[in-house]
Amino acid sequence: MIQTGSAKRLLQVEICSMDKAPVRLEASLVKLEGGLGPFTVLPGHAPMLASLDIGVMTLHSADGERFFYAVNGGVVKVCNDQVLILPQSFEEGVEIDMERAQQAKTKAETILKERHSSELERMEVVLKRAIARIRARSYSEGKV
Repeated sequence: MIQTGSAKRLLQVEICSMDKAPVRLEASLVKLEGGLGPFTVLPGHAPMLASLDIGVMTLHSADGERFFYAVNGGVVKVCNDQVLILPQSFEEGVEIDMERAQQAKTKAETILKERHSSELERMEVVLKRAIARIRARSYSEGKV
């Protein structure tokens, strides 16, 4: 989407998952944690399809406001300044229950320390999700 005059070129972002209504907004940039590492999408980005890891997604809106989301894996498609994000699940940082996220993190760390082999893989995922949720909430509150 190219605009004339002093208006900036923006990304049309849509975040869709099975458990929430779609979120649609315009953004000047989107930061994601991909399966191969973090990356940033700006207007004019080359078309791509990428996997997403568990982590924090950051969107900078047209007016400079930043939004933070905890993302539980998924995929992203970028084409012609359209960004379609399909996470398994996502939560906006301001909506995250910090106490619950801290409890999940503590429980996962305890189980990992005790090395219950039957639960190691699942607890590593639980821990990663809890950390992403805590980071998204902290970023939303300006506690970086």
